[in-house]
Amino acid sequence: MTLESELDERNAALKERLIATPPLMFFSRLGFRLLIAFAIFGTTLWRYREPYQPHEVCGTGYESLQLACSLSDTGKFSDPFEVLATGPTAHLAPLFPAYVSLLVRLFGRETYAVALAWSAIAIIGLHLALLPFLSRHFGLGLSPGIIAASVFLLARVPPYQMWESFYVGLLAVVLAFPMYDILEGRTYKGKVILSGILWGIMLWMATVPVLIMLAWVAWVFAKNRLSRRQKLSLGFLPFLVVSPWLIRNFAVFHHLIFVRDNLGLELAVSNNPCAVFSFTANEFSCCFEINHPNKGLDQAEAVRLLGEYAYNQMRLHEAVEWIQANPGRFAELTWLRSIALWFPSPTGHPLADSRVSLGVLAVWFMTLLSIPGLALMWKKSRSAAGILALWLLLFPLIYYVIQFDLRYRFPILWVTLLLAGFLISEFVKGGLHVVLRKG
Repeated sequence: MTLESELDERNAALKERLIATPPLMFFSRLGFRLLIAFAIFGTTLWRYREPYQPHEVCGTGYESLQLACSLSDTGKFSDPFEVLATGPTAHLAPLFPAYVSLLVRLFGRETYAVALAWSAIAIIGLHLALLPFLSRHFGLGLSPGIIAASVFLLARVPPYQMWESFYVGLLAVVLAFPMYDILEGRTYKGKVILSGILWGIMLWMATVPVLIMLAWVAWVFAKNRLSRRQKLSLGFLPFLVVSPWLIRNFAVFHHLIFVRDNLGLELAVSNNPCAVFSFTANEFSCCFEINHPNKGLDQAEAVRLLGEYAYNQMRLHEAVEWIQANPGRFAELTWLRSIALWFPSPTGHPLADSRVSLGVLAVWFMTLLSIPGLALMWKKSRSAAGILALWLLLFPLIYYVIQFDLRYRFPILWVTLLLAGFLISEFVKGGLHVVLRKG
C-alpha cells in the first residue's frame, strides 16, 4: 500500500466518524467549554435578577461602605464606623472599599448601590463559570464543576454585595489554577510570578488566606521542584505587592500592622459575658451595640481618644482575659460557631430548626458529601485534593473563635460544592458503567 492510498483511507475513515458524530462535537473543545461557561454566567444573571433600586447606603452600618464613602469624599482611608468619625483606620483590608469608592465616583452616591449589586452578581457568575474549567484542569472532567455551579444556583446563595466575600472566592478559584500547576511541576516562565502577584492582590482584599498561602508555599518548597530564583519569587513577591499598604500602616500608626488591625476588637465582641454565637443574635440582644464602635458611641469615643491601634490592643487583652477566666463558655461558643459555619442555622442547632429553606438544605447536603468527596479525590489527584483541603482546613480557623456570620463561609463555598460535585459525578459514572456492562 502506497503512502498516498493510506492517507486516503485515513481521510475516508475520519469523514465517516465526523458524519456519525453528534452536532455538539463539531464545536472545538475550547468552544464547548466556553459555551458552558457562558451558560452558567447567563443563568447566574437570570437567577439573581431583581429590580435593584438606587438608594443611599452611606451611613447604613456597613464598615466597608462607610470606608468607601469616606475615601470618595475625603480621599482618606478613615472613619469606618457609623456613629462617630474615629480617624485613620486599618479596620479592613483596603482593596474592596477602594473598589466601592470607585463605583461611588463613577455612578454617584445613590446609583452606585445598583452598580454594586450587579457587580457582586457578575463576580458570582464569573467564579461559578470558572468551576468547570478548574475541575477539568485538575484532571477531574467538566462534570464536578457543572454540578457545583448548578447547586449554588439552585440554593441561590445571597450575594452580600456590601462585603468582599465572593470577590475573595473568585480570587481563590483563579489562584487554584497556578497553585495546581506549580505543585505538578508545570512552572513555565511567568507562572510563578503570576501566582505571587495574585497572592499579593489577595492580601489587599483579605488577610485570612495568608495561612493557605504559607502552607502551600511550604508544600511547594518541600517538593523541591523550583529553582532558587523561583522560590524567592514565590516566597517574597506577595509581600512585595502588598508592601505599600504595610508601609502606609506603619507611617500612620507607628506600629507594624499586617494589613488589618481589628483582631482584638472582633475577639472581644465575640467573647464576653453577653456574647452568643452569631452576629445576628448579638445584634438582637444589643450585646454588639455595647461592645462594638460601629454602634456603641462609648466604644467609638475610645477609638478616637486612644487611637485605633491602642484601642485594638486593649480589646485583645480584654478578650484573652475573659477566655482564660471562662474556658467552658468559650468552648461552647466555639462549638456553636463551628457548627454554624459548616451547617448555617438561625439557632446554631441545625437539627432543632423547624423550618429550613431549600438553599440551606442544599448547602448542608453538599457539605456532608464533600468529606467522602475529598477522600475520593485524594486517590485520583493528590495535588488537587491537597489544595482544596488547605482552604477547608485553614481558612475557617479564625471564624471558630469570632461571632458567626453567613458571609464567612462564602469564600470557600465553592470548595465544598466542587468536592461534593466530584463525588456525585463519580457515583453517576460508576452507575452508568454498571448499567452498560449489564446491557
